[in-house]
Amino acid sequence: LRLVAVEATAPFDLELGPLIRGRLVRLDVDEHVLLLTMHHIVSDGWSMGVLTRELGQLYAAFVRGEADPLPALAIQYGDYAVWQRRWLSSEALARQGAYWKDALAGAPALLELPWDRP
Repeated sequence: LRLVAVEATAPFDLELGPLIRGRLVRLDVDEHVLLLTMHHIVSDGWSMGVLTRELGQLYAAFVRGEADPLPALAIQYGDYAVWQRRWLSSEALARQGAYWKDALAGAPALLELPWDRP
């Protein structure tokens, strides 16, 4: 529990990373706990579901001595980044910008929130 507390409160350096950390804690000869700590900017609820499901599948296969059960990715992140960069340099970005400017027209420039609590 002490290691969990230390890991959970250890800060992240957003400039240098890493923004996800793993630590395998050995409790006994045949008992271990995997601690995964990540900054909230690297995942969301959906991504956490994918991560825990796939870790579970990989661990179960490992315990049974089986091969990696996960299907190959249909697209790599680098391919997506190239597509996104092309999309952002197209007219689509201008159309999206115009849509949101119109949709948010008349919205307050500043959201007034109370300052009396953190």
